[in-house]
Amino acid sequence: MKTKLIKMKKIFFLLASTLLYTHIYSQESVEFTKVIESENLSKNEVFVIVNDWFASNYGSANQVIQISDKESGKLIGKALLSYSFGKLAYSCYEGKVNYTIKISIREGRFKIDINNFIHNVNIGNSNSCELGLITDAELHSTSGIFKRYHNKVWVDIKQKIEVYSENIFTSIENKILNYSKDDDDW
Repeated sequence: MKTKLIKMKKIFFLLASTLLYTHIYSQESVEFTKVIESENLSKNEVFVIVNDWFASNYGSANQVIQISDKESGKLIGKALLSYSFGKLAYSCYEGKVNYTIKISIREGRFKIDINNFIHNVNIGNSNSCELGLITDAELHSTSGIFKRYHNKVWVDIKQKIEVYSENIFTSIENKILNYSKDDDDW
């Protein structure tokens, strides 16, 4: 009877562990995507405009752009944004959120994907305040004494990266809309 109980406990533990593992790792990375029409511009013109946008918005396109393939119409960059919760009690979370921005260009339209948001703290801040990959989970997966703080920052980061991504979409769209072929005839 005792060995049967031990076996059942082992099976229960194995089942519970599997369910927990599946729940934690089934979460998806947060991603923002937008398709923008560019009917009046050629694929090459859009590529040039987007390349110019990278240089204007990131200071040095060379430091951000990882792949730039005009023929296939792909630009992939790795960039970062500064993060601060804005309250002294949360200062250990101050740092950067790294992300990937991918632009795929076709005739008449292009798509912007922004994903792989990873929170890193500033040097000197506790590594326990680093939240890592931002997923679609409603709350951070941490338990323990920092759970309340982690969850508040988790929600705040997700809100800020959503606004930041929308600003990127708007900025690129405005660059495309305000492009004039007459700009080259100076």
